[in-house]
Amino acid sequence: MYRKYTIALCDILGFSNLVKDNPLNAVVDNMLGWFRQALHHSINKNGWPEEVPTFDEIDKNSKIGLAWFSDTILLFTREDTDECLQELLQTVEWLLFETMYFTTRMRAGIAYGDAFIDPKNAMYVGVPIIDAYQLEQQQQWSGAALTKSASDRVPEFVRNGKFADWPILPYNVPLKENK
Repeated sequence: MYRKYTIALCDILGFSNLVKDNPLNAVVDNMLGWFRQALHHSINKNGWPEEVPTFDEIDKNSKIGLAWFSDTILLFTREDTDECLQELLQTVEWLLFETMYFTTRMRAGIAYGDAFIDPKNAMYVGVPIIDAYQLEQQQQWSGAALTKSASDRVPEFVRNGKFADWPILPYNVPLKENK
């Protein structure tokens, strides 16, 4: 459980106001119900689910793991391989697209490094989780960005511009003031 992971920490933007301004059952049943469908579709990439999936149904992907607390989604590679990394990046890409299609917006920070991840006991600890969170918080947009550790983890051929099926684009991400 102590090993290297690529972590994507995703935040649902405007969630606090959504919860404050709407009945809780409407938030959970409608907005989060739709979001669970979008998350399932983004992770598993196999058709839009007709019913709202359970957490266990969403978390069946062999390459990507999932944790969720309120408006924060933690995605992580189950193994430290290029294949799992690519799947994680594609999942974030799909989820950003899905949420832009609806009225929800997301922002994500992606980092790489040593962590302790134990889903059975709901324990997620490590520098890449902190780094991903901090990068997510610094951004002034709806999108995703990689820390230097995550960028360095991306295969060199991708960093050199041969993207193929890698959703990576060099870009000066807009940051909040003083970040």
